[in-house]
Amino acid sequence: MNSKQDLDLSSLSTASAMFQGYNNVTAQALNTAIEGSITKNSGVSELQYKVTKSLQEIYQSLNISSSISAGYAGFSGEAKVNLVNQLNLTKESLCIVIKASDKQDIYRTNNVSIKSGIKLPTTEKEVNDFVRAYGDSYISELATGAEYYAVYAFICETKEQRFALETQFSASGISLSGGSLSLDFKSQIEKVSKSSSSTVTFQQIVSGLKNPNLPDQNNIIKYALDFFDKEIDNPAIISYTSTSYDHVPNFPADVLNQVRKNVNYFTDPTGNFTKKGIDVDNLKNQCENLNLIYNFYKFNGDKKLLDVLELVKSDLTKLKIQQSDYSFNPNQVFILPELPSLNEGKPVLQFRFINSDLHGGSGGAVFNDVNQTSYFQKRTRLVNLKLRSGTYVDRIASTFENSDPTNSIYVLEHGGNGGNQSFDLQLTPGISLKSITGRSGAKVDQLSFEATNGQKISGGGNGGNPFSFLIPEGYFVAGFRGQSGSLIDLIGAVYAKLLPANWD
Repeated sequence: MNSKQDLDLSSLSTASAMFQGYNNVTAQALNTAIEGSITKNSGVSELQYKVTKSLQEIYQSLNISSSISAGYAGFSGEAKVNLVNQLNLTKESLCIVIKASDKQDIYRTNNVSIKSGIKLPTTEKEVNDFVRAYGDSYISELATGAEYYAVYAFICETKEQRFALETQFSASGISLSGGSLSLDFKSQIEKVSKSSSSTVTFQQIVSGLKNPNLPDQNNIIKYALDFFDKEIDNPAIISYTSTSYDHVPNFPADVLNQVRKNVNYFTDPTGNFTKKGIDVDNLKNQCENLNLIYNFYKFNGDKKLLDVLELVKSDLTKLKIQQSDYSFNPNQVFILPELPSLNEGKPVLQFRFINSDLHGGSGGAVFNDVNQTSYFQKRTRLVNLKLRSGTYVDRIASTFENSDPTNSIYVLEHGGNGGNQSFDLQLTPGISLKSITGRSGAKVDQLSFEATNGQKISGGGNGGNPFSFLIPEGYFVAGFRGQSGSLIDLIGAVYAKLLPANWD
């Protein structure tokens, strides 16, 4: 290769064979310069869950072989790295990693030497040519078999939110140090997911099986518990290790000194390149998570968030350019670039809820359908309304959707079973409530709902006095509150809107 343009990193694959050349900085497999013998040993099986508190910990729990910096830069071809990137983790996020790993065989190199006909590098130019062709190391160990991972990521914005979540984990029987799996772990996850104010994301992955048939949410734990009963009919590489060429007998001493320094600069998990890169990547994810919420609710009132997101992307590009530059000239000296996005702080979601006036009497038990601490974080939306009514409003049923993978659709019903059932008022994406009117005295006599598309439902009699809810400018109806027994005794609306983020 004679020019930087000759290096097409996108065409390179991840490690796939023993002795294969390997670029630690970009996690890419290259040509083979090594030969030797191979030893084979039996692997071990693992069935457990882990709770992770950092990107480093989740890489370890998923047994990811490539470096963290190669992962967040988008170089690594490992499927597990892609899984992590899709979780959109922030600095304070917690993850529950469910792991079923069956390592069939572990292969290790032995008696290695440089292949005949390959010139050993002695000059800087020869080192550059050698590393471009064969990488800075070779694959010295491969583990094959099958594995299954399921990851629940609880996206926290602040330390306080994470500390509260850790308390909820412990109260639900989930040990922060991890543990063994049993079928009741499903209910423990559901409990903490439902009570948490965090956004929850979920990803799962399987390798080593021809037809894995990934499970639905109700069968995640059972799938992991039964994983070792499945035939490994398509063994996959589930981890690998590389070794620097200067460990090969007769390889020129010290010729790779600067290369080793650069590999350490880019891949050392305690070094500034990795640590600062993780900070920038976490900031990107936190901005993107908020922007996802903004887009869901069609909120466009936070220009600073978009400006910082562009700054973050620019900083990540600076880091990625250095990694690409290493692949072209591995002997050059690198200095960490300025990363101005890290001076901006972290965005924290802001919102406001307002309660309407209440109409009706004083009987029944209190209800409130809106969890204000998690409503926006879980991208909650009122999607359907239904009434039962006769002389009075007997029952109101509200259906909600949200992003919680364990409880994405739920119905909250209040009142009794008397009266006749109304049609459904469906609030599809882009459609919301436009008006709420009714009549009330000691009970709620009548309710009428109209959506922005003109669809309506109503029910009840003509007793009591008329009322109407005025939805404030910029707000939408998040849900309802009131009191109920066998009838709806008291009714009110809860309005909500987003505000520009605060920056900590």
